[in-house]
Formats: sequence, structure tokens, C-alpha cells
Amino acid sequence: MDTEALFDAAFAEHESGKLDRANILYQQVLRRDPTHANALHLAGVLAYQLGRAAAAEDMISRAIAIKTLR
Repeated sequence: MDTEALFDAAFAEHESGKLDRANILYQQVLRRDPTHANALHLAGVLAYQLGRAAAAEDMISRAIAIKTLR
């Protein structure tokens, strides 16, 4: 599965409320491409949903920085 298909699968799991599975898939995307801004952003949203505010802030800030530089 290519990186974008993996991201799409992560997003689908996230939308379905399968947060643990979505988190695993977002992390797989980020291992392949640490600058994948959409995966960083949504992994940050997911972290916030799981009560991990500091991690959420870090990931969302990194996603914004990447988008700003592109």
C-alpha cells in the first residue's frame, strides 16, 4: 500500500471512531514520510481526542510549519 492509500485508510478509521487503529496507521504514514502535513495534523487531532494535549500541540504546530514552508 502506498503512503497516500495508507493515509486514506487512517483517515477512514479515524472518521469511524476507531482511534487506536487510526493512530497506528497515522504513525505508519509518518514513519514513511515525517513531513506528511495532513497525517501530522490529524494525528494531532487524534492525540487531543485521547487527552494528550501537549502531543497534539506539537504535531499540529509541526503540520502548520510544514504547510507554511511549502
